[in-house]
Amino acid sequence: MTINWIFDLDNTLYDFIENNNDRFNYNNLEHDNQKNNKLKQLKGKRIIFSNGNLLHVLACIRKMKLEKIFHKVSCRELHGLKPHFFSYISLYRIANIQKEDKCFFFDDLIENLVAAKNFGWFTILINPTLNEKDYINNQNIDFYFPNINEALDYFLTNDIN
Repeated sequence: MTINWIFDLDNTLYDFIENNNDRFNYNNLEHDNQKNNKLKQLKGKRIIFSNGNLLHVLACIRKMKLEKIFHKVSCRELHGLKPHFFSYISLYRIANIQKEDKCFFFDDLIENLVAAKNFGWFTILINPTLNEKDYINNQNIDFYFPNINEALDYFLTNDIN
C-alpha cells in the first residue's frame, strides 16, 4: 500500500493574491522553503491535481520551486475538470494509484472533496475564510486547516498509518 498526498494547486498550495486589476499575477507567487521542506518530508507519492491548464500549472510549479518535490502532475488537459467523476478516475491512471492505496486530498473547494470522499480518500479542506461551524457537520471533510503549512505540520507530527 502506498500513501498518496494529492494537492490542488490554486488556493491550496498557494493563496491566490489579487492585484489591483483583480487578476492573477505570477509575480505574487513566492518560493516558500519551509513549506517545500515539509512537502519533501511526506512519505509516499506527492501529486498535484489541478483544474488549471498545463501552462499555468508548470509556471506555478517553477515559480514556487516545486519541480523536484512532486512525483506526478495532472491538469485539466489530462483529467478534465474536478469535481467530475471521470477526472478522479483519470488521476488513478495518470498517477498509478492503486485501489488499496491510502489517499489524502488537499483542496479549498468542498465540492471537490465530496467527489474525493466517494473514492474513499481522506479529505483535507484548506480555507482561511471558513470557521468551524461551516464545516464541522460535513461528513465529506475529514480535516480542516486555514492554510497548507498548518496541515503539513499536523500530518508530519501525527502517525497516519
